[in-house]
Amino acid sequence: MRLQAGTGLTGGELDVGSNEELFWFWMRRGDPPTVYFARHHEFQASSAHAAMPVDPQWLVEALGLVYLEPAGQHEGPYRTPEGHWQINTIVHSPVTGERIRKVTIVHAAAGWVLQQQIYDGREQLLARAIAGRHVRDPQSGAILPRQIDVHWPPAALTIRLELDDLTVNPANLSPGLWTKPEYPGYANVDLGRGGLAAPASRRP
Repeated sequence: MRLQAGTGLTGGELDVGSNEELFWFWMRRGDPPTVYFARHHEFQASSAHAAMPVDPQWLVEALGLVYLEPAGQHEGPYRTPEGHWQINTIVHSPVTGERIRKVTIVHAAAGWVLQQQIYDGREQLLARAIAGRHVRDPQSGAILPRQIDVHWPPAALTIRLELDDLTVNPANLSPGLWTKPEYPGYANVDLGRGGLAAPASRRP
């Protein structure tokens, strides 16, 4: 996965990506200026994983790339008041062991994902992604949303993604697209090896 965002005036503002080995996260206005990254296997067992309310993998699923593990603990499907299907998936944090409920709401007729929610062990909402304007890609047959509203209550954060020029499996990709970038002036912090804490003199 690679998600880059910016403006015509300031250039790049956000870079989130992952490959088979690791994932990374960069914000131009981050304080302190940092590129956070972690190897997947190290992050799962790190203290940083326990401190983050939402697993980074969920951000990929929020874009519509949802995968239900066949051997996972699933409940349902149940009918929603709107007549769609709701599937509950129960997972446990590998660090804290806390029970987490993932809700996937699927369109009853078309089968595409309409909404995803994540609840902690106390049934408090951690995150919600609402997908709309679904379009079928004529070449691959993939049905993906063109509008995604992500709500992150613990951080009081709401983001709307408009994917009007979405291309599925483009032929011409940069060779370095799946490589962690280097941003001059931004320190590299490995979350999988205890790099989450910020210096006491700086706000996180």
